[in-house]
Amino acid sequence: MTPTNIDAVVSAASLTDDSPVVPLLNHLEPDALFLGVARDFCRRSPTMADRIMPPLVVALAKAGGYDAALTLVWKRGGQSPRLPSPYRIAGSWLAEIVGKATAIRMYHTLEARQTAEGRVHIPTRAAVRKCVRLACLEHLAAAGLSKARIASVLGMSERTVWRHISDRRKADLSRKQG
Repeated sequence: MTPTNIDAVVSAASLTDDSPVVPLLNHLEPDALFLGVARDFCRRSPTMADRIMPPLVVALAKAGGYDAALTLVWKRGGQSPRLPSPYRIAGSWLAEIVGKATAIRMYHTLEARQTAEGRVHIPTRAAVRKCVRLACLEHLAAAGLSKARIASVLGMSERTVWRHISDRRKADLSRKQG
């Protein structure tokens, strides 16, 4: 079973089978399925996405939406392409990936973050992958799964699951008190 959204991850993890679980998200490396889970997460929880996604992805999402920002990361993540001239956006690499209208909206966000050489450092897929894994962790914890089961499903240690849930509770408590 290959999950394509957060619900599929939760339902696959909630199976009562006690057999070892192959980490679900590890199978989604190069293709659009992992991108589908990331997009689903950003649509459902935009405030959480704003909190845990890399800052450039959040800024691009505010300019052109999370679908376009994630597509850009998926196609050019980890690269430092040269930013096109504002007069030549229509035929640029940016317009080919996200479309002309969205490229124009995203241009100013990228322009503010370009290097002296006119290049923009696009966050890696791994950065987005980590964010989506944490989002899935929170959804699985909210569904009542044990820390051991969450760790097994997401391919991380129980200690990482425990630490993340503990940190989240502390943040929630401080928010309520403040």
